[in-house]
Amino acid sequence: MRLEITINSILFILLAGQSLGQEDTAEYWFMSANEAYKDGEYDRAIDLLDNALNKDPQNASIWLGKGIAFRALGKFQEASDCYNKSLEINPQNARAWYARGAAQRDLGRINESIQSYDKALEIDPQSKDVLYDKGTTLLQLKRYEEAIECYGDVIELDPLLAWPWFNRGKAYAALGKHNEALQSYENATQLDPNYMKAWSEKGTILAVMGRYEEAVQAYDDLLALSPLDADVWYQKGLALATLGKNNESVQAFDEVINISPKSPNPWYGKATVLQKMGLIENAEEALATARDLTYSHIVFSENGGGSMQDAIIIMNASGEMDGIDAEYYYLGKKLGKKDVDWDLVMQSVEGGDDGKDYDVMEIKLSGGKMITIYFDITDFYGKWLEEFDI
Repeated sequence: MRLEITINSILFILLAGQSLGQEDTAEYWFMSANEAYKDGEYDRAIDLLDNALNKDPQNASIWLGKGIAFRALGKFQEASDCYNKSLEINPQNARAWYARGAAQRDLGRINESIQSYDKALEIDPQSKDVLYDKGTTLLQLKRYEEAIECYGDVIELDPLLAWPWFNRGKAYAALGKHNEALQSYENATQLDPNYMKAWSEKGTILAVMGRYEEAVQAYDDLLALSPLDADVWYQKGLALATLGKNNESVQAFDEVINISPKSPNPWYGKATVLQKMGLIENAEEALATARDLTYSHIVFSENGGGSMQDAIIIMNASGEMDGIDAEYYYLGKKLGKKDVDWDLVMQSVEGGDDGKDYDVMEIKLSGGKMITIYFDITDFYGKWLEEFDI
């Protein structure tokens, strides 16, 4: 959103350029608060605005300014209350409706936010910033056609702005309208050749369209602007792999590894390409590194796992899928490859007398020996956090 820039620019606009004037007046405290706000002293600005309100409690601009200061502190409900008070006094202030819409969006009241933006647009139908933020909010609601219309209105008002073209591209992409999305991203990059997000999305949509050579060129254009962008190198590596340019793909993944050595993704990508190249041993080494990094957040106790009392405790898993995968990672490190060095015969979850949950695995080793391994899964059992992207 562009709201922060716009709201800051309208703060105390009615008195901008005036001198402090006579002390202990609403105007004096108002302008003093303005200075405090510009210095980042938001709490002090609020105190000074309270002094102004003591002198002029029906001044809509002071209430608006106080709401903006609260929003700068992340106190969105207090900000919303101030905007409501400002609008009670002057319901024809488009800026106050705009600010109110932003506060409602901050509070998660998205549909109410749209209504406030619409009120602002009734008063000032050519506000590019309100139209843009309304479009962005509609995009968040997945109301893509309406978002496209809002961005189109912004473009009509000022066709030289890159940012509405970019977001319109995202809305088109979400609708599966790839050609329209591509054209929007191209317009954004033409208007602003340094618009890195637009270059990135252009490369992504070209890859989705199967135009991998052009996608690689888009990634190269972006890397010329930001050579240490690990995600772009990763996307380039995937595109090169699809083109069968295996050596170049491995080099791209190696760039990611150098930039972001704790990320498992480039190692997975590199392993896949190395396997395609027939470098099986190297691929297995890369895959092992990828798995080590994937489960580096998991903590395994030093227990042997031969009984509930000696169960291997698994901690820090983000949810059940993560925890279950961690069990197999542990077994792979201890016993070797699944279906080669060992087979899972039976798996069951049991509750212990201690109130804990245990995953019991009956395992047959390659030599025929049967073993039972107990995992204490209490820390993650029943948690499905991955579904919520937590």
